[in-house]
Amino acid sequence: MSLPFVGGPDSARLLATMAVEHVADQEMDHARRATEDALLVVDDVKDTRTLGEVSLLLGEALVSLHEAHRAMERLEVAVDCFDEIGAKAEGAKARFILAKAMLLLRDPAARAVLEDAGTLFEEIGDEEAVLAIDRALREAEADFATDESPRSFCTTHRSSSSCMKAVAPVR
Repeated sequence: MSLPFVGGPDSARLLATMAVEHVADQEMDHARRATEDALLVVDDVKDTRTLGEVSLLLGEALVSLHEAHRAMERLEVAVDCFDEIGAKAEGAKARFILAKAMLLLRDPAARAVLEDAGTLFEEIGDEEAVLAIDRALREAEADFATDESPRSFCTTHRSSSSCMKAVAPVR
């Protein structure tokens, strides 16, 4: 069920939120429709934070809908918006989802984006996200078998007991 056009940031946020919720409920047809409707109005959003938030939600929905190539544009907008306003937590999350999209497209540059996200998560002290980044880096290493090992974020914080228990040091 598509909504009639009402435009504006509230509509974009509502539609993007609906898309993510439909994905969570495994209602992919509804998620696809809500995403497409949100994409029609997202460019009308002028507030930087709101544009970042809506773009992040749309990128997340598009990745879940296996449309990584379309998700990348939205996620790059989200990263730019959050960087502009200094929102580290949101910027880190946007980078993490952007890296997921890049991994789906088999883009080896995803590792660098993951490392950037991990650095931001370290700076804000989100150990759970750091561990998720570390796992994603290890998966990327396996996917892109290269001579260079990705940096483990837990090794930079050896005093963190949760990191030491959860992930063995890289080297």
